[in-house]
Amino acid sequence: MNNIAKIITAFAAVAFSLAFSSCGNSDYEKLLDAESAQINAYINRNGIKVISSYPADSVWQDGVYYKTKSGIYIHVDDLGDTSDTIVPNMKIQASYLKKTLDVDPEVVADYTKDPHEIVYGASSDASTGMLEAIGIMRCHGAKATFILPSRIANSVDMNAVTPYLYEMTIKLANK
Repeated sequence: MNNIAKIITAFAAVAFSLAFSSCGNSDYEKLLDAESAQINAYINRNGIKVISSYPADSVWQDGVYYKTKSGIYIHVDDLGDTSDTIVPNMKIQASYLKKTLDVDPEVVADYTKDPHEIVYGASSDASTGMLEAIGIMRCHGAKATFILPSRIANSVDMNAVTPYLYEMTIKLANK
């Protein structure tokens, strides 16, 4: 991570801490509990089966999501070109829809026509959670659907304590 990215990450952490310093811990805990309930309701409503380890054979069954230690729920829809693996400092393009977890999901961001360009592993343009999801996807052309909890999302979602569903495709920027 370059120095600018480290500074921005540190600033976001301080801003997040300050945003909730005026709230009592119980208020913030209530928000986190509500977020967890929202994620669980989405999972139940959509018949998602959650597993705690990455599929060893990289075969993703329909409706099965891997829950990472950080709390991302991810399903890789398409492994992409497994001979073209993304490594740190590669420029990639992430095209995605960002949706609410509501019964009738609302698209809150659409980067399908204008992909986000990210330097993988060194970018301040992507949240910790998004970078983790890209690392799981890891190949040119990979597609995944994932739930990103607020604590590892961008600062706006972090402050709002709001999780979102992402439908993302990643590609190497030079292809």
